Amino acid sequence: MEVARNILNMKDFENDNLVLTGHSLGGLVAQTLGTKLHDRRLQTLVFSAPGSGWMSASFGEKAESESMSKYMVIIPHHDPVPMVDVHMGAKQPIECRNGRTGEKVEGFNILSFYIAPSCHSIQRTICELWRTCGDEQYDFSRCTDQKEPFAVAPHFVGKLYTSPDWATGET
Repeated sequence: MEVARNILNMKDFENDNLVLTGHSLGGLVAQTLGTKLHDRRLQTLVFSAPGSGWMSASFGEKAESESMSKYMVIIPHHDPVPMVDVHMGAKQPIECRNGRTGEKVEGFNILSFYIAPSCHSIQRTICELWRTCGDEQYDFSRCTDQKEPFAVAPHFVGKLYTSPDWATGET
């Protein structure tokens, strides 16, 4: 926590915003720091992190606090890790499908939840964000390399999947 506080207090960065980020457990650390350091210049964007609702409550944070409004988590459908605990900030769900076929990725049912551990992959998340949002500045050719397990077929880039939506049960 002191490192982030020291950066925020450095003269070189006094007019800058700082975004804490992380994936999985690193995301939990980032969101914990983001909610504990009450600074208007600090925001948190995490990927596939476990929730921190119960932990934040133990720190005395309230769901409507300003620090929670500066916290966002990207949650791939069927990723089991974000299902742990409650997310108090903004949640952005994204698809997690077989990028070649658009079909549901391999997984299993636990109680009433369909869980696909491969949806926890940061590479799959990055490629899904690229698939839907695009980016002409950076080379995302690895996302279309069909040798990669998380590859996206070129005909799905920039398009909606047309097969049933297993995340909501709608067709």
